Amino acid sequence: MPAPANPPIPVEQAHICKPKAAITVATNDERASPLLHGEINCIHQFFASSSSPGTSRPVAPGDCVFLATDEPCSQCLSGIACAGFDNFFHLFTHEDSRDLFAVPHDIRILEEVFRVHVAEGVGENDAALARRPL
Repeated sequence: MPAPANPPIPVEQAHICKPKAAITVATNDERASPLLHGEINCIHQFFASSSSPGTSRPVAPGDCVFLATDEPCSQCLSGIACAGFDNFFHLFTHEDSRDLFAVPHDIRILEEVFRVHVAEGVGENDAALARRPL
């Protein structure tokens, strides 16, 4: 499916929830830092909300559900895992982002990282490399 001529601008959002309550909601803030994707911003806000001395977190990350609009990039997926969120969902895949919103960056990064040629002489050509799953 070709990308639309004027794709909507995606707004990445992330939500950290427990049953029947949103705990933290955040969006991407690339003006402040190119690293503040919605997921990373949300994780930061989640941990900053109870970082004052004498306060305790009302709920542990493992007791939450992490919701994201887009499939997490490698940075965000690492952040989600390292922060202790083991229950997460997303709405749009990397392919959806590329095809529907003309945002191919995550696919390109995955290809650069994981679709590397094997040792010379093994016989993998460019076509075989392109067919290899990410």
